[in-house]
Amino acid sequence: MTGSSSTTRRSGPTRSSRPPGRGQQSPPISPPAPTSPASIPTGRSPPCPDLPPRRMAVIGGGVVAAEFAHIFHAFGGVEVEMIARHGLLRDLDEKMRAAALRDLAGVGIRERTPPVASIEGCGRVRSVILAGGEEIEADAVLLATGLVPPNSEMLQGA
Repeated sequence: MTGSSSTTRRSGPTRSSRPPGRGQQSPPISPPAPTSPASIPTGRSPPCPDLPPRRMAVIGGGVVAAEFAHIFHAFGGVEVEMIARHGLLRDLDEKMRAAALRDLAGVGIRERTPPVASIEGCGRVRSVILAGGEEIEADAVLLATGLVPPNSEMLQGA
């Protein structure tokens, strides 16, 4: 058959009707969407010519967030601010955590913060707003917030 064919693409994540199980990826945890259309790069975004940014906010407190903060800080000239709502590297033993914190010297670390309320900007990221109203200036935001554990609704009594 000749002629044009069309493909329908859905934007955003797709979810299976069955709960995540063995071999299925857990859905990501994400802060609320920006209140304005700020440009937030994802793994599917085209390369950004303005990297590295001058100021970067890394949202998350785990190993991946710490690694990204360390890498961008090591570029030099990048002010990195980590926003770790539940504490930084809290699942590591104290010796490992202390070693990681030594490696993160020079990175701004905010632990036990209110949740992220929004990411602000118009066409470009301008800042991160915490639920308490605090504004953290940033030219780029990196989300390293982890994954929702499979069947987490069971843990919450759903």
